[in-house]
Amino acid sequence: MNPVESYIYNLEGVQREIVSYLHDLLTQRYGMTYKLRYKVPFYDLHKWLCYTNPQKSKKGVEGGIELCFLHGRWMDDPQGALDAKNRVQIYGITYHSLEEIDEEVLQVLIEEAIIVDEKFSKLKKLPK
Repeated sequence: MNPVESYIYNLEGVQREIVSYLHDLLTQRYGMTYKLRYKVPFYDLHKWLCYTNPQKSKKGVEGGIELCFLHGRWMDDPQGALDAKNRVQIYGITYHSLEEIDEEVLQVLIEEAIIVDEKFSKLKKLPK
């Protein structure tokens, strides 16, 4: 078992379900490679594109999973699904159940992240 699969296996409940779903989607449909970095799974095409970030449980409510886009600041987000959470560059969307995942919105976000990734892969430095 590779480190990312082991990471997913060690998650519990709905967090495991969500990360497993996102992992399969990103690797199988979009052909992304993956690696454990900073103790969470990162997914790449040309550069680091996104990662899954488990949220802590609060007051008996199981934490969700945030899908974070490293270049979220530069992504088009017509649905307003992304949240910066006081971050400058990384924007994300948080899911608390598989049922919450709107596949159309998720597809638009991933495809927009791929477009930005392709643009930025040719740059030596990120735009301001």
